[in-house]
Amino acid sequence: MKPSSIELKSTKYVLTVVMDPAVSFETILEDVTEKFRQSARFFKGASMAMSFAGREVTPQQERLLVEAVTRYCDINITCIIEENEDRENAQYHAIAHALPPKEPEETLSTDGMDAAGESGALTEPADILRGSLKNGQKVYSDKTILLLGDVEPGAEIASERNVFIAGCAMGTLRSGVGGEGSFAAALIMKPSTLEVDGHRSVAAIRKRSFDDSYTPYPQICTVEDGRMRMDTISGRTWNHIFERLAQRKEEEQDAEE
Repeated sequence: MKPSSIELKSTKYVLTVVMDPAVSFETILEDVTEKFRQSARFFKGASMAMSFAGREVTPQQERLLVEAVTRYCDINITCIIEENEDRENAQYHAIAHALPPKEPEETLSTDGMDAAGESGALTEPADILRGSLKNGQKVYSDKTILLLGDVEPGAEIASERNVFIAGCAMGTLRSGVGGEGSFAAALIMKPSTLEVDGHRSVAAIRKRSFDDSYTPYPQICTVEDGRMRMDTISGRTWNHIFERLAQRKEEEQDAEE
């Protein structure tokens, strides 16, 4: 029997496919198909997150691997965990800056890193919402909104500050309502209507039902020089945005004085 190009590691909640970086993706795909065909009984009815290690895979390859896993197994893949340091840092900083202020002894930390960043304090109050918005539902807040869920087609979320969707955004997103210097971000950014600081963009194609086929690709929309700008979320992206917002805040304070 030929040696397999993959190794399976699993906990109660996460299934990891470790891939040999020296072989072709086609070989890995064949071995994944065969491995899960043999393991169908073991994973029957399980709901698990999935991750890939050993080599980088494209979104298309990721989709093919998930299809190979679910083809023979009665397994529900709840999400894909990506081992991407830049993306993890971006998501971490997004949530850290969206959380309400806390006392110093309660400050969140990960691996010894202050959740407040270099500023030393969490200064942006936020509404943290759990669960997806369905068709016809609307949410409005004068604070930053962090939604732990999806904005499905026909739903709307609006904030006078910022909007961060830790899920798929397919409905209407509105940030900076009545103001400026805000952002709208999502792990999957596919809104039918996107409005930031009064600037509006409408998608040419609108889906009428929720689509879970999109691969997570965190993006953020801001307004610079009077134009909407869409960027892939990274640590550098957040640094640029928050530095710009801090500078604008200082300018506003100087103007008031």
